[in-house]
Amino acid sequence: MKMYPICSVHTTPMQRAVQKFHDCYLVASLGALSRSAKGRRVLENNISNNYKAVNVKFKDVNGKQEDYLILKNEIKNFTYERKDGIKEKLDKIASPITTAVEIAMNRLLAIHPTKKPFIYRMMENQQDFEYNKPSRFLQMFTGKKPVILNESGISMSLFNKVDKSIKLLGDIERDKGAVFVAGTGWNKWGTNALPSWHCYAVKRVNMEQNRIVLFDHRKQEEIILPIQTALHQLKFLTGYFSKDLS
Repeated sequence: MKMYPICSVHTTPMQRAVQKFHDCYLVASLGALSRSAKGRRVLENNISNNYKAVNVKFKDVNGKQEDYLILKNEIKNFTYERKDGIKEKLDKIASPITTAVEIAMNRLLAIHPTKKPFIYRMMENQQDFEYNKPSRFLQMFTGKKPVILNESGISMSLFNKVDKSIKLLGDIERDKGAVFVAGTGWNKWGTNALPSWHCYAVKRVNMEQNRIVLFDHRKQEEIILPIQTALHQLKFLTGYFSKDLS
């Protein structure tokens, strides 16, 4: 079955893919990749399709490449159960390629359950791909180890690593092709703060204007934060610089 690399018709919708499940780590990671020229090249190299199926390639699963073929009928019939118990088809509202990667993660985790941390395996979910670390997904998908700042640290705030955080944000600002995901830990900042345990695609950083712009795939909105607020409310950053994706 001949497959063809995906193109901008597929990657552009990933920039605003709707997150329905508890998989912000995955949707934000793909969204961040889709916003960068080199990130899009990774997507085009790793995902191919034809009129019947989508093939998703993970470059590093225990040091080996693994491919998962997802039939388009599976994507079309994939459903999300709302709080009221009604099952909702995602094909009209979600990015089909993002959905294909979600289904592929289900299959990968059925074979390699330890690719999801033990504590997340204990959490209630609709699908196995829910709950994971963006750095773990990114490394499996791209085959390259990402930059990681405080993702697994005990601190719930980047402010406890303020010098490293400021340097990393400055580096992200200077590299217009950088691909990064930011995430929160336990929310201790009140009802108007970012929610606990949520991931965002980093759209841009402007240190002179004192702001970082995030995209929330769940709420489908940009979030603009002063740098100091971001350092307090965000727990971690992980991703790649342009040179890492060459």
